[in-house]
Amino acid sequence: MICVSIGKINYPDLLFLLNNEQLVEIRLDMNDFSDDEIRTIFSSTAKTIATCRPGTFTETERIEKLKTCIKAGASYVDLELGTDEEYLKELRTLSGENECKIIISCHDQKKTPSISELKKIYESCSEKGADIVKIACNIISGSDNARLLSLYDFEDLSEKIPLIAIGMGEKGKITRLAVPLLGAPFTYASLNDGKETAKGQISKSILKEIYKLITDENN
Repeated sequence: MICVSIGKINYPDLLFLLNNEQLVEIRLDMNDFSDDEIRTIFSSTAKTIATCRPGTFTETERIEKLKTCIKAGASYVDLELGTDEEYLKELRTLSGENECKIIISCHDQKKTPSISELKKIYESCSEKGADIVKIACNIISGSDNARLLSLYDFEDLSEKIPLIAIGMGEKGKITRLAVPLLGAPFTYASLNDGKETAKGQISKSILKEIYKLITDENN
């Protein structure tokens, strides 16, 4: 499955988009939607991921926005591994009450850690109550890609918590294509070229064409 990641967008365009996509990640930190708009967005019939990275809003504002998303009907909420434990506990409880799954994510913008460090990150995310673990790392060389993707062989991961392990940057594009074929529940794509929310993100149309070619399936 392909999740279309949406950055800066106006409210009417987003509502239209939600009627035409299977799964959409909405980057709240790249927008300034009102609480009423957030409730309408996440009460739509589309499957949605609520993501609000630190930096744009105060931590209290950020958490309150995510609470609003969960209560409104978000399918998933993305929470950083470093989220304050009290906030995390509160959001876990709220998610359980609203049938919202939790993605615990860890991003390394500088490098791809060693395999032992990657395994520890996976375990740490799992222990925080993740329904899905997301690990995103900056890719500098081909060996970084191989190391990151080797996590899918980690202690029979198919019987553990699902993992999305993706590389950031131009050299990490192959991981975004590969992970659904290795067992990830979905991968992230941009809506169009120039609309990327992360370095190395591939557009949905290109991903779909590649998958059609290599799997003879319409993803």
